[in-house]
Amino acid sequence: MKGDFSRFTFHRERHYNGVRMQQGRVQLDADWNEQVDILAYLRNTQGVDVIGANGVPRLGGGFEIAADGDNLSISAGRMYVDGMVVENERYFRDLSAIETDQARRAALADVRAALRDSAAVRFLTGDLTYNALLRNTISITGLQGSDKTNVIPPLARAALDVRLLPGQDPQAFLADLVRLVGDSSVEITPQGPNWPATESPTETELFRAIVAAAHERTPDALVTTPPLTGFTDSHYFRRLGIVSYGVSPFPLSQAESRGVHGNDERVSLDDLAFGVHFMYDVVARIAAK
Repeated sequence: MKGDFSRFTFHRERHYNGVRMQQGRVQLDADWNEQVDILAYLRNTQGVDVIGANGVPRLGGGFEIAADGDNLSISAGRMYVDGMVVENERYFRDLSAIETDQARRAALADVRAALRDSAAVRFLTGDLTYNALLRNTISITGLQGSDKTNVIPPLARAALDVRLLPGQDPQAFLADLVRLVGDSSVEITPQGPNWPATESPTETELFRAIVAAAHERTPDALVTTPPLTGFTDSHYFRRLGIVSYGVSPFPLSQAESRGVHGNDERVSLDDLAFGVHFMYDVVARIAAK
């Protein structure tokens, strides 16, 4: 939210568990805000200790996985990641505000209900981005066999890029994959470590600076929080209590966006300059506080 804050004084390494008021002293906004931040930190830490790295409510929880033939989808709802509540509805609901088609607007406004409607499912799964956000994904990104065209290889390998939805158990997914392959001669081995999904709160100075920079350039721009289907190192920072966002400041066209990590991946010089000035503006706003 926006506001006139004097300063932010909460530091987790001090291990404070409360703020005390004194008689005859003026209470500052920083005192109240530090108490709120202390309670939020204790609540999130307790959530991790009690719930674990991630979990969902026993009854009526969100992120329900549903099977439709060979396809899997996930419902909107609530779960807990690193002690924080994660809801999978905001992004789609935000998008519904700018959708002009009435049926599609209704589907985005309530994805949970939309996934029970065949027409809405066709719309959501027909969009490359929505389809990737609502299911686990697997892409074959590497194949290796013989280095000779006239030699049958004794061993062949395939590299699979797997992106799991929040709350999914990698070991359970691996077991499902082995079961689906159903061939004891095929060995499926993870290439390295994996981490559960994390997020940062949006009620921060950094997020407000990003929104301000966007609205300065486009006053009616929609600034929302899409789940990221890719991977970043943000989880390292978030586990240290450092707010981290995935911001792409380049105004890419749809064709340019689909070229990310693909053939002829590029941004125009104008887009590059725009992105540099955007990030500079964000940093300048934070540094001025």
